[in-house]
Amino acid sequence: MREPFKTRFLLGASVIFLLVCGLTFTHLTTINITSAASQQMTLPPAQGIATPPAQEIATPPAQESIAPVNTDKVVVKPTKSFASKFSQDCGFTLEPIESPQALGQCTILVIGDSMASNLGWGLSGVLKESVSPSVILKGKPSTGLSNSWFYDWSKELPPMLEDYKPSLVIMFIGANDVQDSKIDSKSEKFGNEKWLSAYASKVKEIESLVSDSGAYLMWVGLPIMRPNLYEKGISQLSQIQESNVVDVPGAVYLPLRTFLADAQGNYRAFAKVNNKMRKIRGEDGIHFSSIGQSVIATYVLDNIEEIFHTKIHLKNRYPITN
Repeated sequence: MREPFKTRFLLGASVIFLLVCGLTFTHLTTINITSAASQQMTLPPAQGIATPPAQEIATPPAQESIAPVNTDKVVVKPTKSFASKFSQDCGFTLEPIESPQALGQCTILVIGDSMASNLGWGLSGVLKESVSPSVILKGKPSTGLSNSWFYDWSKELPPMLEDYKPSLVIMFIGANDVQDSKIDSKSEKFGNEKWLSAYASKVKEIESLVSDSGAYLMWVGLPIMRPNLYEKGISQLSQIQESNVVDVPGAVYLPLRTFLADAQGNYRAFAKVNNKMRKIRGEDGIHFSSIGQSVIATYVLDNIEEIFHTKIHLKNRYPITN
């Protein structure tokens, strides 16, 4: 009579042991998955605007489209001369000169949301093995100018400017700004008059902080996006940024929309890079693939050369060639 009891006891203990092990394994797996996921962009809780839906990316087009004429205009305020107090050894100047100077020792600070992180990673790869400036990446995913309750760039930026003393600040932000915003303790709908005014003030505040620190500012405009409703908001944000970003000397605006669009001005996930068809945008239709990061980094550096009259010798270049 005692033997069956012992058998049942051992069997029950074994089941309990297996259940505990299973729970432990599941918990550990969840931790690993969470750790990996934390490296991706996670939007803060939106205030009235849904996160853009994930969509499938189309296969590359069978026929090549004719490259669009880049009608984007780099906006530079020419009315006042401005020289960064940290650019003497760097070679940056907005004043026309006969012979561009080779890029010297200087610091470039890259700030913004996950778009800035994409650009920073691209710069790291493109500038690899080149005589390059010191690039400091301080992009923070999920941030924006309309969600300062989550992360306030106007408060976080001054200590960075003080610590790193950059010659040039590159701002790339707005992917999380298509959402309602709390203004004067009241929730305002994205795109209404009060929202637009508050956002414009945030843009001006950032550029003033950079200019007052003695650094140049390059504001990189938002690219065309794939999700249609989301793209309409991004297009509106781009107009606000462009119209307000050069209110102080030393600030320039670099648009990306036409550069990354197809011949018809539409979103494209693929482009010829160094004469080879490559995927340049991410699966979400918002961010960039690893090649796309190198593409925008190359474009930004080419424009830094032209705008600031300097010469950057790149061994790794990823231009769009179609």
